[in-house]
Amino acid sequence: MTLNTSVAIHGPYNVQEIYAFCRTLLNTPEDVEPITGPKPGQERGYRHGDRWIANPGGIGLDAWLWINYGADGPMVHRHDEWCATELGGKYDTTQEEIDEHAAEVAKNPTENGWAGIEVSFDTAYGYRNEHGEGCSELHARLIAELGNWLDARGLQWKWHNEYTGEWFDRFDSLAEFAGYHESSGADEWFRSVVTPVILGGAS
Repeated sequence: MTLNTSVAIHGPYNVQEIYAFCRTLLNTPEDVEPITGPKPGQERGYRHGDRWIANPGGIGLDAWLWINYGADGPMVHRHDEWCATELGGKYDTTQEEIDEHAAEVAKNPTENGWAGIEVSFDTAYGYRNEHGEGCSELHARLIAELGNWLDARGLQWKWHNEYTGEWFDRFDSLAEFAGYHESSGADEWFRSVVTPVILGGAS
């Protein structure tokens, strides 16, 4: 099982520049080549015009870095058998299920047309670094550092708490998110190193 945390970024921006910055956050070795897509005949499956650039998996970093972005504009939901436009599809869906699905799409900035870019970090739940930092603390720190970088460029952003399914504006609830995987060995380090980064951007 893994924790996947996403950051949605509003509007167009240079994806290569964002990818390069996120690589530095994870201390990605310079000789690691990115993977990109889609390849000919390959389809991501649930967004229109979706492209991606990512680090390869299994290279020993603290998180797997993956960036989705719209090819010609914002990312939008690709209609499927749960959508009202696909009634009569291969699944027997109720109107309640269709309405719930539509509500989920409407509040998701990576599917409702708000975001042009989505950065995601994926880490095993059992992760623990030399400071005692667990995956939630790690992701809170990565989001805070990326958020400060985005703020410095005037970019709007939101982040997704996979535990609760909620999206938050900028630094809202980020400190609380870090506490999901508490570790007594990491408490003091988190308070002295990570919390100032989060609070420093929450203005």
